[in-house]
Amino acid sequence: IYRDPMPKKPERLTYSSYLNIQELLELQEPFVDTNELHFKIVHQCFELWFKLAIAELKIIRDLIVQPYVDDAAIPGACRHLRRVSELFRLMAHQWKLVETLSPLDFLKFRAGLGTASGFQSWQMREMEYLIGLKDKERVGGMNVLAHFELLGKTDPDAQKRFEHLLAVRDEPSVLDAVSRYLSRTPINGSSPSDPSDEAVVNNFIDDFLERMHEKLKKSCDILVRDGADRDAAWVRFQAEWDFAKNFLRPGGVANRLRVAILFVESHRDKPLLNSAQQLLDALVEIEGAMVGFRFAHARCVERIIGRRIGTGGSSGVDYLDQTAQYRIFKDLWQVRTILIQVEELPPIKDEAYYSFSTSSSHLQKKAELYNKSSAWQPASKL
Repeated sequence: IYRDPMPKKPERLTYSSYLNIQELLELQEPFVDTNELHFKIVHQCFELWFKLAIAELKIIRDLIVQPYVDDAAIPGACRHLRRVSELFRLMAHQWKLVETLSPLDFLKFRAGLGTASGFQSWQMREMEYLIGLKDKERVGGMNVLAHFELLGKTDPDAQKRFEHLLAVRDEPSVLDAVSRYLSRTPINGSSPSDPSDEAVVNNFIDDFLERMHEKLKKSCDILVRDGADRDAAWVRFQAEWDFAKNFLRPGGVANRLRVAILFVESHRDKPLLNSAQQLLDALVEIEGAMVGFRFAHARCVERIIGRRIGTGGSSGVDYLDQTAQYRIFKDLWQVRTILIQVEELPPIKDEAYYSFSTSSSHLQKKAELYNKSSAWQPASKL
């Protein structure tokens, strides 16, 4: 709920009334002792941070999902991404505060939680959908929608949450928006709408794989020089080579989005690609922060309750450890496996195109090519 930033008749507010302090301080009651008070406050803080993260992620998604994205919008999106990253780092550290509870401190009030579980945090589930986590990728046999649908049979509020999560699941995610934006990246001066684009992309793949193969052979030669068995050493390099081929051409067909990510990462110093590069860095940063949050959660729970079953019926720490394996922006992590040194890259075509130019017509051409909408399949994701 947004308010008018410049109301005609500003209210007379105090610090307490502006922040609703009295209502806020009553939200922790009742509690058994200060240990439970501490537990409630920390988890309520998590939910407040989740609320902010959701609002920030929606802004990011809405900025990037447009068919035309001005380069000037990308730094703003990256600022919002960095804010969410810092939120997750802060929340990861909050688990340290929870760890000040001893196991017996927690057991004293644990029975009062009943079947309440962190899995029932609908804001966390909304955040996962909003970023781009799909139901089929969830671990531990935990079905978010089925769980909230079941709760909704006896709880009207849970039914509303179920319906809300259904709607969020079907909306474009940050992953969808970023995939669409990056898929329009000009590769060696070619856009997806160019009739020769498929040939240009495949030529880039062939040139890159050839250079990568040469690099791998040199690396193998160095190991052999130092006493390694050539056949045994090459098995490992062959696996890396096969991964690169399958990554860029899954099923034998060029994946333009993955090639675009490789192109941007390989030529991150080019001015035209700077906005895309900033975005890639910010996305890796936010996912790293989320993984850190999940890992800290698992270690905190293990420290306090060990390996017992969670209050909501999950496998507890084992389930939490599995969630730390989630990767939403998979291609951004996987592309790092195949990167080669700048000096070993195939020459970029039309290098001036990717550099600064004072020609207004040249700049206009760049903008049209980079931001032009193109056919996009939601199945092709990072």
